[in-house]
Amino acid sequence: MTDSIVKVVKLDDIKIVNRARKDYGDLHDLTDSIRKHGIIHPIAVEETGEDTYRLLAGGRRLAASLALDLETIPVRIYRNSDEHTMKEIELLENITRKDLTYEETVSLEYQVHTLMQKKHGIGVQGAKTGFSLQDTAELLDKSKTATAESVKYGKILTEHPEIKNALKGVKTAKEAKKIINKVIKDEKTKEFAKSTEGSLLVKGVQRALINSYKVMDVFDFLDEKIKQGKTYRFIECDPPYGIDLMNVKKGLDADDELYKEVDSTDYKEFLVKLFSRLSKLLTDDGWLVFWHGIQWYNTIRTLIGDVGLDSAKVPGIWIKGVGQTQRYKTLLASSYEIFTYAHKKSAEIFNTGRANVYDFSPVVAKNKLHPTERPIEMIEELIKTFYDPSRRGEILVPFGGSGNTILAAFNLGIHACTCDLQEVYHDRYVKKVMDSELPFRSYNK
Repeated sequence: MTDSIVKVVKLDDIKIVNRARKDYGDLHDLTDSIRKHGIIHPIAVEETGEDTYRLLAGGRRLAASLALDLETIPVRIYRNSDEHTMKEIELLENITRKDLTYEETVSLEYQVHTLMQKKHGIGVQGAKTGFSLQDTAELLDKSKTATAESVKYGKILTEHPEIKNALKGVKTAKEAKKIINKVIKDEKTKEFAKSTEGSLLVKGVQRALINSYKVMDVFDFLDEKIKQGKTYRFIECDPPYGIDLMNVKKGLDADDELYKEVDSTDYKEFLVKLFSRLSKLLTDDGWLVFWHGIQWYNTIRTLIGDVGLDSAKVPGIWIKGVGQTQRYKTLLASSYEIFTYAHKKSAEIFNTGRANVYDFSPVVAKNKLHPTERPIEMIEELIKTFYDPSRRGEILVPFGGSGNTILAAFNLGIHACTCDLQEVYHDRYVKKVMDSELPFRSYNK
C-alpha cells in the first residue's frame, strides 16, 4: 500500500524531473482561480529527502503558483513507493486531465500500458497473471479498441519523437493520426528510395527516370546546366508563388509545411535571379511556360521582357472545375491557375490555334505527392502545345515537386531533367516510378 500524507511545503523544495507532460498551455485562467480561491486540490510529490520533493502530478498548478510568486503550496506526499508505483501515480493523475493534447494523451496511455506490463508482466489471453491490453483498457475506463489505438500511436511517437514537431497546432485526433500515418509512410518511402537508387537491379526506363530528378538547390542546378553549355527548347517552371500558401490553400497537411515558399518581400529579387538564368538556358526557338499567382502577373511580364523574352498579354489558364477559398464569406472560390508563356524571336507554337484554356480536373487530394501537384494528362497537353514530341530532345523543369512533368514528358517520348530541395518529394517520386504501370497517369484508368 502506498504511504502518503497531505501538508504544505515550500515551492523552492519541489524539483521537476522527467515530467510526462511538457506543455502546460495557457495558465491565465488557472492563475486567476488560484489568486481568488487558492489551491483546491493538492499536487502530488514524492519525498526524496528531508524537505526535498519531486513533482509527480500537478505541473500546471505548480507553474501557476510560481507565476504568482507564492511561497508555499499544499501537496500530497508519497513515501516508500517503488519507481513503478511513483510513475503510475504521475501518469494516471495526468491522464485524467481534460486539457491534454492528442500527443500527450496517447503518449501517457502508452506509458501506462508499458509501465503496468513491466510491473506485472505481459498478460496473454486465458492467463491469470500479467497485464494485458484489456487490463489497460479497464484501468483507463476506455474500450479495448480505443486503448489499442492509443497504445499504437503512443508507441510510434515514442519511437519517432521527430513527429511531434509536425503535430504542433493540431486540434483533432483525426488530423493528428493522419499526420502521424503520413510521416511514417514517408519514412518507409525514404528507405525504399534509398535502397532503390543503390540497387544494381534497377535499370532501363526506371533508372533513367530516377536519375532525372536531383535533390539540390534550384540555382545551383541551373548554374550547373549553364556551365555545361546546355540549352532547351521547352522549359516549364513552377516556382513558389510568393504567397502564404498554408493560409491561402485549403486542406494542406501540417507536414506539407516543408513546402518552401518565398516571402513576398523577397519575391521580386528571387524572380530576377531566376529569369536571368532561364533566359540563358532557352534556345532561340524555345518556349518558357511560367506558372505564377495572378497578383504577380505585371511584375513577371516586365521581368521577362527585361531578359529579352516576348510574352503573351493574355496568360494560359488551367481550369480545375473545383475551387477553394479560406474566406468563403467574402470571396468566391478560386478554380483556376495561370501561366505566362514567353519565347525568343524565332519560336513558334507547335499546336497552332489552340485555345489558351486547359480544362482538367485536379489530382485527387489523397493521391497527391506534392501540395501543388498538377495532373500528368494536363502537362502532356501543355508540352504538346509548345513542343513537337517528334523532335525528342530534352526539356528543363527547374522545380521538380511531384515529378509529374518528367513522367508526362516520358509518355511523349521526351527526356526531362529536374531538381527539388526537399528530399521527401524526390523519394515519393521514386516510389511512384517503381510502382506505376506505363503510361504514367494521374487519373484512374
